[in-house]
Amino acid sequence: MKFTRTLLMIYAMCASVCNIQAVDYNWNGSAGDMNFSTPDNWGSGLDATIFNNNNRFYIGNSNGMIYLNDLGAEGSPAALNGLYIGSGGGVNGSLTIQAGANIAITGHEFSIGLGGGTGSLYITGGSLTLDKSTYFSNNNGSLGYGKFSGGTVINNEHFHVGTHQSATLDITGDHVFTSTGAFYLGYGGWTIDATVNQSGGRVIASGDGIKVGRYNDAVQTGTYNLTGGELNVNKFWAAANSLATSKLNISQANAGVATLATIDTLSVRTDLNGGTLSVKNLTSKLNHTSGTFSPGEVGTIGTTTINAGGEYTATIALDYSKNYARGGSASQSSYWDDDSNTFAARFAVDGDLSTRAHTKESPVQW
Repeated sequence: MKFTRTLLMIYAMCASVCNIQAVDYNWNGSAGDMNFSTPDNWGSGLDATIFNNNNRFYIGNSNGMIYLNDLGAEGSPAALNGLYIGSGGGVNGSLTIQAGANIAITGHEFSIGLGGGTGSLYITGGSLTLDKSTYFSNNNGSLGYGKFSGGTVINNEHFHVGTHQSATLDITGDHVFTSTGAFYLGYGGWTIDATVNQSGGRVIASGDGIKVGRYNDAVQTGTYNLTGGELNVNKFWAAANSLATSKLNISQANAGVATLATIDTLSVRTDLNGGTLSVKNLTSKLNHTSGTFSPGEVGTIGTTTINAGGEYTATIALDYSKNYARGGSASQSSYWDDDSNTFAARFAVDGDLSTRAHTKESPVQW
């Protein structure tokens, strides 16, 4: 009897103290102010405590842009159990996180586009901490899009661009994205085209770095276009998936925004067409046509190790109208060719008869 009574007391105490089950709230926008933190937009008779009890929030049709700019405080983020944007068949939901917001996803997931819906996430300021996985285009038939132009994102879990459908993430401005977990381009078991376009800001990916593809039975394409800003990755790699295609394109799109990529281990095909790239270990093909390749670490005299599967090719585009030997001596026959075109000798030598020597060393020999 005493043992049974003790169990009943423990059960009663846990029922009153340990009940932390999340409540689901669905956006209805009835307050009319498009403010995420207005309780009446989630149901009548609610108060601000719904944002402090680790609940889940679903946005179906937002009928415009919802703004989040006054939840949480510096050092004390508002904890949301889950957040779902564009949740449901045929819906379209949009959310912008602005300066003044400090939120964390702590209990469940963060999905942008799921259940056949379309979701869009914009970050212009504030702070977002992801302690649970994030999914863009979470289900078949869903579409997720993101644009991060300011503020900060800290990813401590799995961050998926293109989970079960194609997705695009644009990073620009002064946004700072830090990942200590895994950053996936293409993840689920369907045909996926996952794209990240970074034209500014800073992306720092430690942990599992940036990874393209996962499942062996799906055609997954992951493309990272870096045209400005800073990309710092411990490893940029592809899953052991024969159907996955990965590509890193680095160029300089805007003279006012430097392009800088620092990668410890590079294992995806890369085209360097501008900016600066530093690599310590190369296990993939790197085609260098312009810009700066810095072995080891930027600003130091370092070493790049080309491992099995690695290949470095530098292609310099020549301007055939220039005299590349000007100021020096040269030996040249009457013409030269590049397998498809024939050029006069004056384009290879500077045209100065006193310094030009031909095959037969005669001043008039052509």
